Amino acid sequence: MLKCIKKNAIVIFLTLVFCFLIGLPAVGAGGKPSVELMDFRMTRNDAYGWVSAEFYCRNNSNKVIKYIEWDISARNRVGDRIGDAITGVSVAKLQTIGPMEPFTPNATPNGQKYTAFNAQGTPFSEYSYSGYWMNHGVDRLNVYLDRYNNFFVVPYGNDIRDAVYLTDDEILNAMYTDYVVFDNIFYNFLIDHLQIERAVVTYMDNTTEVISGADVVSDRRYAGLQNAPFLSTVQQYSAVYNYEDYKALNQDLIATLGDNPKRLLEHFINNGMKEGRQGSYEFNLEAYKANNPDLVAAFGNDNVKYYEHYISSGKAEGRKAV
Repeated sequence: MLKCIKKNAIVIFLTLVFCFLIGLPAVGAGGKPSVELMDFRMTRNDAYGWVSAEFYCRNNSNKVIKYIEWDISARNRVGDRIGDAITGVSVAKLQTIGPMEPFTPNATPNGQKYTAFNAQGTPFSEYSYSGYWMNHGVDRLNVYLDRYNNFFVVPYGNDIRDAVYLTDDEILNAMYTDYVVFDNIFYNFLIDHLQIERAVVTYMDNTTEVISGADVVSDRRYAGLQNAPFLSTVQQYSAVYNYEDYKALNQDLIATLGDNPKRLLEHFINNGMKEGRQGSYEFNLEAYKANNPDLVAAFGNDNVKYYEHYISSGKAEGRKAV
């Protein structure tokens, strides 16, 4: 009798542990869900009442995914579940078929290179597709590679001169590649939107994880871009920075950063001004200090403020900077 009680207690304990583990969200690298739904869109055929959906996701785990089963519900305008007009079913079970490799950004052109004749003399004069997408608010953008293989997007129309470089954070956490389209999931003219209830992930090693709908949808889904357009930023610093001048005046940087306009401008903004590096033959920090003692009294050893002053007003005032 005692052995039976002990055996039952062990079974109950193991069952509780299993239930607890199943209830935990599947977490990949950096605290992100193992599968992250980066973009999710419903499309409707207004003529016939069918609703379809597009899923754009990424694998944040370190294992290859065999398939993902999605539970998705139909909702009316006030958020209540609504059934299919034919079957009455309000939750559909859909499946993404793998293999889906772990996400790793790769700055290798995906296809042929293109020439932008309106962007000659810029890093975007030649570009190629990267094979990635990322979101910008409600828009889904293609990610490209410039002639130096830096990731960028064009968010404000078709003019490549409005190109925005991606930050390291966006490259690692906002880009994605995998997608699937599910046609004619539900039939009902009253469906307003769809909602992800959960995702069940099966890996190639046949282990599974369950991710709730709240956890699987990315917080990057409606995020904006972190950088401003590159060429407008170059123009903003043009009084104190010139790409060719910065290379010529700071040869030590070429060994570490290469002949790369993006990296060199980022270095000038983040480090160069603080270090007092000369970014243009038209502006020399020490000369600006020597010729403008009133600014030294105001700014002291804060090097960045001298560059900012010359940009905002010093050049217009005709202050001597060389």
